[in-house]
Amino acid sequence: MNKISSVGSILVRDQVCSNKPMIVIPHRKISSFCPLEQNGIAGTLPSEIQELSALRFLVLEEGVLTGTIPTEIGNLVNLEQIDLNFNLLSGPIPEELFNLSNLQQLDLNDNELQGSISTAIAQLTRLSFLQIENNKITGTVPSQLGSLLLLGKLARTGRKKKLRMMWI
Repeated sequence: MNKISSVGSILVRDQVCSNKPMIVIPHRKISSFCPLEQNGIAGTLPSEIQELSALRFLVLEEGVLTGTIPTEIGNLVNLEQIDLNFNLLSGPIPEELFNLSNLQQLDLNDNELQGSISTAIAQLTRLSFLQIENNKITGTVPSQLGSLLLLGKLARTGRKKKLRMMWI
């Protein structure tokens, strides 16, 4: 069996996974996509996620993920897309996430994330889509967002002026 770091994809379709360990079986012809949306995935994101070094697309939206986003996600240098929207994630957006130089899409809306947006976000020079609305983000919008030339449109939505970034 290959090492887990050779896994480029986790594909689970029409499965309900709740409070059970996820088993990953490496395969030679795996793509680098991880679509687990709308599958009732519950629990926390483990720090061992860093072992999936070939992962390019992490899509875990519309689940029941709780806890914080592990700082180890910043070690997945090949990531182009992180989609963790519509979960129950809390805590700050980890600084290590802003080291992902290949990241093009960051979708964290509809969670319980707190804190402010770090000025280190300017390091995501390939970012073209950022969505973080419906969280508990506070503070001002960093002026460094203006340096992200591929980022489309900034809009504040809702009565509480929640921050939303959109790609157009």
